[in-house]
Amino acid sequence: MKYLYYLGLCINLLGILGGCKPLMYKTVKANFNRNAGVILPDVKMDDTSGNTTYLSEWEGEVFFVTLWGTWCRPCIKDIPDANLMVSRLRDYTSISIVHIGVLCDQEDWIQMIRVKGFKGKHYFLENEEFEKLNQVIRVKKSGFPYNFILSSDQTVMGTGMGSSQDEQMLTIYMLMKGRYGKYSGDAAVTLLKTVDKMNKGKRGDDVLELTAYFRQFDFLIE
Repeated sequence: MKYLYYLGLCINLLGILGGCKPLMYKTVKANFNRNAGVILPDVKMDDTSGNTTYLSEWEGEVFFVTLWGTWCRPCIKDIPDANLMVSRLRDYTSISIVHIGVLCDQEDWIQMIRVKGFKGKHYFLENEEFEKLNQVIRVKKSGFPYNFILSSDQTVMGTGMGSSQDEQMLTIYMLMKGRYGKYSGDAAVTLLKTVDKMNKGKRGDDVLELTAYFRQFDFLIE
């Protein structure tokens, strides 16, 4: 069954990414490397139990962070996929999935997490603390949910990656590389170049080579 999964995955990647060109690499790198290298302020936040913590107190090597609010329909729609990502990474203790509620009522935020069975680590930012954060990342309300990868020293590794099922392969790859200090855009280009290189011959054995390559991502299979 795993072989069939990887075979289908690789065929899809060949069709979508097989014709990668330098311009595409540049675009992908610029998109995911937005805000890369920016150090976030040590904002104060509350967990679902009302305990106060600071960004600098987070434990882990790399974090996939989502800014969301109870008012944001796309955010609510993404919860099942976000839960799937948490499950897929459950054995990778160095990687944390963090959801930060902003610009909403704290009680409504807690209720939404409970009702939706929202997995991962949850924190709430008061408006004043969010403004401190947003002076650096500059996200508009229309840009929610806002996803980014953060290192343990509060450095942004990249932004714009998704948590949908179709996007999780690339996002998790960027998280894996983020543990070693690689910016998200650079990691994305590395993966695209790998796929493109394996597809140069456009032969049937290209798919088999890709299948072998992606077997390292066994955690993607439930």
